[in-house]
Amino acid sequence: MVSPGNSPRAIFRPEALQRYVEGRDQVVLPRYAAGSVTALMWALLAVSIVGIAMIALAPIATYARGTAVVSGDGTVVVFVAAADLPRLARGQQVRLSVDAHRVAAAIVDTVDALPLSPADAHRRYRLDDAARLAITAPSAAVTVRLTHADDARLLGGAVVPAIVETGSESIATRLSFSHQRHGA
Repeated sequence: MVSPGNSPRAIFRPEALQRYVEGRDQVVLPRYAAGSVTALMWALLAVSIVGIAMIALAPIATYARGTAVVSGDGTVVVFVAAADLPRLARGQQVRLSVDAHRVAAAIVDTVDALPLSPADAHRRYRLDDAARLAITAPSAAVTVRLTHADDARLLGGAVVPAIVETGSESIATRLSFSHQRHGA
């Protein structure tokens, strides 16, 4: 028991207590907050931002998908969605999927100015039954020229998937248009 005249013995030395109190007032940063490490982190952040900006602004090809009908004489007409008509132009690259491993290249020769109904497309281009089943919605008709003559013999009378390269846009543009389309 401690009497009023006796003071309890201190557990810590007075110098240690003083150092402890002074140390609490100082800010101690972790090792990774040293000047060179902080500069390196800022540089890494800057490089990341520049890289993301470059990716967002890099051009990406845009395509119009459709169905190509190849007649026996080698004439190729590609039917794409009517909504893609404003993006179609003479000279654009076209790829026709022959099978899983082969692609035939072509170039747009002419683009019809107005979209066609399925019935109009069937009458105008005298489509066979396979083509009639493939053309079921209003579409734009694009006449293409195959770049290799051998492909005309290979594709004669076929109905195959086609892709027309209509231009390019950046990811940022695509995201902004997508954002506007969804009403946000």
